[in-house]
Amino acid sequence: MTRTKYWQKVPLNDYSRNIREYIRESTTSKKDVGLYTVVRMTGVTLRVEGRYVQPGMAVPRGEIPEHLHVEGTEYDRVQEAAGAIRRRLKQMEEIEEEEEAEADVAPLRSGSRLTRAFTRLFRRSEGSRRSSGA
Repeated sequence: MTRTKYWQKVPLNDYSRNIREYIRESTTSKKDVGLYTVVRMTGVTLRVEGRYVQPGMAVPRGEIPEHLHVEGTEYDRVQEAAGAIRRRLKQMEEIEEEEEAEADVAPLRSGSRLTRAFTRLFRRSEGSRRSSGA
């Protein structure tokens, strides 16, 4: 018996190169605690699809902008995972902006400080969720 598959696209194209690369690497490893936890808790699968399209450029015919494909067998779980991933992406973007403003240097390299900062943020948010009983 074939189970119905549900899926949702989470846009990546508008995020920085650092974040897009970090997400690409994280979908094939346990590099990112947040993404790994989302996958483990919801049972979804993630894969990056599409091609990066520079701002202001038309999407080439037959192509789609880069996005994260979230797929699972339960509609609610796919929605939950996609929402959590969107929140994580927003947090990563905020961390990157803060790091760049504080350092006042070139953009972050994939991993490095972004990885540490994002992991700290994730652990803090998980700790507050557990203590609130959510």
